[in-house]
Amino acid sequence: MTLHPLLRTSLMAAALAAASARAQLPPPPPGGPVPLAQAPAAEQSATASGRLQRWLPNPNGEADGLLLQDGTQIAFPPHLSESLTAWLRPGDPLEVTGWHRPDAPVLRADTFQSQGRTVQDTPPTPGQRPPPPSREALTALQANGRVAQVLFNSRGDAHGLLLEDGVVVRFPPHMGTSVAALLKPGATVAVRGWGTRNALGTGMEAAQMGATPDTLQDMLGGPIGAPALRREAAARPASYTRFFFPHPFGDTMSKPQEMIDVWSLEGQFQHALYSPRGDVEGVMIDVDGVPAQFVFGKHDDRAAQSFEALRAGQTVVVDGTVAPPPPHGEAAHEVYAFERLVSIDGQAFAPDDAPRQVKGHVARLHHARHGEPNGVVLDTGDFIHTRPEGFARLHLKPGDAVTAEGPARPLRGSTGAHVIDAHTVNGHAVPGKPAKP
Repeated sequence: MTLHPLLRTSLMAAALAAASARAQLPPPPPGGPVPLAQAPAAEQSATASGRLQRWLPNPNGEADGLLLQDGTQIAFPPHLSESLTAWLRPGDPLEVTGWHRPDAPVLRADTFQSQGRTVQDTPPTPGQRPPPPSREALTALQANGRVAQVLFNSRGDAHGLLLEDGVVVRFPPHMGTSVAALLKPGATVAVRGWGTRNALGTGMEAAQMGATPDTLQDMLGGPIGAPALRREAAARPASYTRFFFPHPFGDTMSKPQEMIDVWSLEGQFQHALYSPRGDVEGVMIDVDGVPAQFVFGKHDDRAAQSFEALRAGQTVVVDGTVAPPPPHGEAAHEVYAFERLVSIDGQAFAPDDAPRQVKGHVARLHHARHGEPNGVVLDTGDFIHTRPEGFARLHLKPGDAVTAEGPARPLRGSTGAHVIDAHTVNGHAVPGKPAKP
């Protein structure tokens, strides 16, 4: 079986209150790491400067943090790893600006300056989650040593350890309280898990951790309030990846940060699951003999379309979040809320709404439910959706040649035709959906 990463994706909202003055990062709490934070505190702008001591690689082999020589911990999204590690070397002077919570000894960086050069993180467009980069399967790793430094996320939760031999160990923040005795410099730890060794060092996610190899405890339980993963399903590689986002809705300066755990499972597709109305509401896959159920969101037609052509026995990799326990009784197997279909038989899955270009001639005009023209149907069978505002600007008529580009979805009741939510037609931009007043 090929082992695939568990993506633990942190969706970080912008600060609640921006302070223009420079702020110093507080030291880690003297009594050890604090329990998992229950409510986010306001973030403040902050600056840290010093010389680069070392990179903090995640289990996927990317740097998503660094330490300055005074021990200050800097966090950043892993999509900056390649540019930063190619530019900076240990010992280089560095000034970092970003955000931090007053009670968290971590700076969440957005700008790096060194030797006359500046690199700034540009967050994705609100609501647009970037696709995770392709990675090799993780390697089974083990580590035994002493803790050099406890690592924190930007909420102030302990989520990792730097060992004296340089190994970086990550674990889910909610598991910190169960291993609190190990979360201090000088403590002896034994770890078994999955990760990557490369030029940046060794990064691993702890599947088991304890004071000695004889006292290991499982670290891959589900989030608080959700069922823990069964041992069979949890015994697969885990990795830690963080993306930084503004909140997808409303004012980005007034939304708290949140964290979502997304598990990636590989197995054989078994069959679809149906609602009483006859809709496809989920699928079952077999993971080395362990059943796993993925449940689609209500009215999520695209999720159902992703699986409609699959045959039983095909190998799939599916991402999902651990579903809450049922209101009555106990689930017969692991249940996940579907996130995305990653691959089919080893080939990356291309969603049907990926951008597409179609060409043809206008066969007829198409009208919206209120009667106004909102696009055209081509002689290829494709429906080019322009909205009424776009149609009024384009002046299309039957027989006109059309080249349209935009996200595509299968057109129900047809064979191979698509509906194109046109962004451009014949090189002309099509107005987007007007904002609600």
